[in-house]
Amino acid sequence: MRPAAALPQENATPQIRVESQLVVLDTVVTDRAGKTVTNLTKDDFTVYENGVRQTVRDFSAPAERPSIPAAPVKDRNGHDDWGAAPLTIIVVDEMDTPFTELAYARDCVRRYLKAQPEELAEPALLLWLNDGGLHPLTGFTRNRDALLNALAKQPASLAGKLARGAVAEQVAAAFAALQQASLFSRGEAGPKQIIWVGRSFPGIDPINLDDHQRALLTKAVRSTVDRLLASRVTLDVIDPTIAGSARDDDTAQEVDTLQPAPGASIKDPFASSFNMNLFVSETGGKYFRGFNDLDRQIGESEQRGNSYYTLTYVPNPPVNDGSYRQIDIRLREPGLFAQTRKGYYAPEGEPVLQPKLADALDRSALRFDLYEASVTGMQYTGLGLHVKSCARDGGGLRASCTITVDTGLLTFSASAEGVRTTLMGVIASLDAKGKLINNTVERMTIGIPQSEAARINTGFSTLRLHTIVPPGAKTVRIVLRDSSGRIGTADVAPDLVPRLAITREELQSARKK
Repeated sequence: MRPAAALPQENATPQIRVESQLVVLDTVVTDRAGKTVTNLTKDDFTVYENGVRQTVRDFSAPAERPSIPAAPVKDRNGHDDWGAAPLTIIVVDEMDTPFTELAYARDCVRRYLKAQPEELAEPALLLWLNDGGLHPLTGFTRNRDALLNALAKQPASLAGKLARGAVAEQVAAAFAALQQASLFSRGEAGPKQIIWVGRSFPGIDPINLDDHQRALLTKAVRSTVDRLLASRVTLDVIDPTIAGSARDDDTAQEVDTLQPAPGASIKDPFASSFNMNLFVSETGGKYFRGFNDLDRQIGESEQRGNSYYTLTYVPNPPVNDGSYRQIDIRLREPGLFAQTRKGYYAPEGEPVLQPKLADALDRSALRFDLYEASVTGMQYTGLGLHVKSCARDGGGLRASCTITVDTGLLTFSASAEGVRTTLMGVIASLDAKGKLINNTVERMTIGIPQSEAARINTGFSTLRLHTIVPPGAKTVRIVLRDSSGRIGTADVAPDLVPRLAITREELQSARKK
């Protein structure tokens, strides 16, 4: 399928989004007393990757950021646009936290919010994680009371996975939550800080796993680290575990922070085990545990998220072997400490696993991304798409939906005729409880000739997807994912869904045939 791009006529310099290894580091600097330092300049920072000094391309200090708007504007795709404002994502983790500790953690979130002004310093969003997955309780807002009301209305439930000791399920679900939090917010330009309130997921020893399970864990860790990097997400954990009580992952693995010789091989910190404390540190975040005033720790975490410098660089030399790349920031003034992400995984030119296993894992990750985007209820803004029209085929069972896609947000690669990109599209039908009851997946290609490249940034391309909407469908959601992993979602108007759904009689008749 190769639709023509519907692009407006205007002469503009083409700015085509392409795959890039640009590394963006949001960095908090503190002194020996732990106080943030916000008056440094670009010359105070030196960045190394695997021991090789890097050229800092862009730099901004906390004081240089524009003021945060009181409310978002709508971009041309109808998404809330907060500009480059830092965003806070508060996740209340019911899945991994015992019921007694959850009540305390929930109360800490409430007390923290109550202590804030009615207009929050920065936009925040509240998510709830339980055995059923990640659930949005609010959108991004600066309205404190909106978050408080949503928190008060959320009913509690028992942590079934925790009670069963289903560690593998907990780890998989927690990775899923982190990845979806980064993917759905990737369209926002500013940095994001996840404040995870709860025990978070337990450590896991790969020695006890078989080859396939170990490969899945390795891929989950790597993809999560790199997705958090791509979306500019830092993770802080506020753990309500009672001080002095034991946890399976209490022993944190230490990482060698000595500056390596240029070109030296760097050990993957997750090669032998997985530990949440280490994972948090890798993202540039902080793990708070054993405190009696967790609401203050939430406040400290949020305050640190407002006091960051931003540095960018393109790795030199570029590496495409899938290896772990250690990042080190040095400061000119002694006694200052830079807190940022510790590293990332380079893109892979060739699979390092057996081809069949690598293929299976890639397909599994793709299905997972599309499934989660279909059922979470969160609006993904990495791509811009609009439902133009949907209708039942004349005399048939299928529904056809025409959508438009913002080409300015797509990632293209060069082709003989111009540029092109491949998309995976899904039409998902959900019941009243948000359960997936049917979905259709299609692979589509958008090709744009060189003569039209100057208008990609402001253009739209038209696509058509087809599905059967079963009886009982209450929601029809369209999901698109491009080659970079960016995802966009759009929902069919609720009043249109009944007209797209087939009747039970039509379904029974089709089954008989």
